[in-house]
Amino acid sequence: MKLNNWTKALAALGVVSMASAATAADETVMTAVSGTTLSGYVSTSAIWKPGTGNALTPGKSFNDAAGQDGFNIDAVSVAISKPIDEGEWSAGYKAELFMGPDAGGIGSALGTGTDFAVKQAYVDLRVPVGNGIDLKMGLFDTIIGYEYGGVGDNPIFSRSLGWSIEPTSHTGFLASYTINDMISVMGGIAESYNAVRNLGGTRFTTGVADESEKSYMGAISITAPESAGFLEGANLYLSALNGLQQGATDLDTTHLNANLSLPMPIEGLSLGFAFDYRFNGIIPTGALTTDGSWETAIAGYVSYAATEKLTVNYRADYGKGSDGAFGAARGVLAGADDEGTIKIMTNTISLDYKLWENVVTRVEGRYDRSLSGTKIYCGQAIIPNAQNGADPDKGNLSFVLNVIYYF
Repeated sequence: MKLNNWTKALAALGVVSMASAATAADETVMTAVSGTTLSGYVSTSAIWKPGTGNALTPGKSFNDAAGQDGFNIDAVSVAISKPIDEGEWSAGYKAELFMGPDAGGIGSALGTGTDFAVKQAYVDLRVPVGNGIDLKMGLFDTIIGYEYGGVGDNPIFSRSLGWSIEPTSHTGFLASYTINDMISVMGGIAESYNAVRNLGGTRFTTGVADESEKSYMGAISITAPESAGFLEGANLYLSALNGLQQGATDLDTTHLNANLSLPMPIEGLSLGFAFDYRFNGIIPTGALTTDGSWETAIAGYVSYAATEKLTVNYRADYGKGSDGAFGAARGVLAGADDEGTIKIMTNTISLDYKLWENVVTRVEGRYDRSLSGTKIYCGQAIIPNAQNGADPDKGNLSFVLNVIYYF
C-alpha cells in the first residue's frame, strides 16, 4: 500500500509505526487525520534605535537590548490543529510551539532556556446543550486584552503598554457559549493568573499559593447587528480575571479589560479602543497583606486600508501606575514623579504593504516618552528631572522592518 505523506510524517515522529500504517486501510488513516491542518509562520525583523545606549529600551514585550540596532529572528510558530465542526459531539485540538527569542515572552517556556515554549496545547469539545457549549481544556491564550499573543495577527509589530501588563496564557478550563448573533460569553478556571503552574504549598507558611487555589476569568462579547447600519460588526468586549501571579512573591492580582472595535462609514477605515487596569496584592510568608501596586493602560487604534495592498495603522498609548509599574526598567530604576506614579506616552505608526503572497511586510516608527520627569530611555544614570537640568532626555525613537511568512 502506498502511504500518504501525512502518515509518513506521523511515523517519523513516532506517533504511528510504519508496520501498523502499512496494514491499515487508507480510509482508516484518512479518517483519523481528516480536518487536521499544519500552519504557522516565521517572523524576522530589523530594528534601528538612533543614538547610543540600549540598556533601557521602551518597556514593551519582545524588545530587549539585544534586539536593538540589528537583525533578529523573532519567532517560529508551528501549529497542528483540528477545529471542532458543527456536529453535536464534535471534538478537536490544537498544539502550537513557539521557538526563538520571543518564546521567553510567552511565559510557558520549557527547561532552563527561553528559546522554546508551548504556546497552546488544548483539547476542544462541544456539548450539545442549547446552541452548543464549547469546552477547552489545557494551555490556551488568555481571554484578556485587545492584542493577540502572536506576531503578525496584530496590526502593529510592537506591543501596547496594555499588552505588557496582561497575562499571555493559562493552563486550565474554558467554556464558551453563543447566546445569539449578538452576545456570547466565556468563563473559566486556571492554575494561576499567568502561564506559570500552581506551585502548591501552604500560603501562610511558605508564601506561595495553596495547591487548591485557582484563578477565575470571564468575558462577554456584544456585536452590533445588521440593523446598526455602518456600525454593523462593531464589537464591545469586556473581560475580568482574578488569581495569583506566582513567583518569588505571590501577587493576588485582579485584571479588568474593556475593548471596543468600530467600523467607520469611510470604506477601509476602522477604530479601536482598549482599557486595562491591574491591581496587585501581595501574599508574604506568615500573613496576608496588600501592597496596593497598580497599573492602568489606555490605547487608541486607527486602521485605514488605503489600497488593496497598502494599510496604515496607528496606535496611541498612555500608561500610568505606581512606582515599579510596567516593568523595572521604567519603575524601580527610573523612579516615580512627585505624585509617586510612573507615566508613559507612546505613538506608533505602521505601514503594511503586501508585495508577496503569504508574506507580511511592514515598516514601523515608534516614539516612547516619559511624562514623569525622569530620564527613562536615555541609557544613562537615572535621576530625577530636577537634579539634571531643564531638558533631560526622556524619549526613545525606534524604527522596525518586519517580514513574516505564513504557511
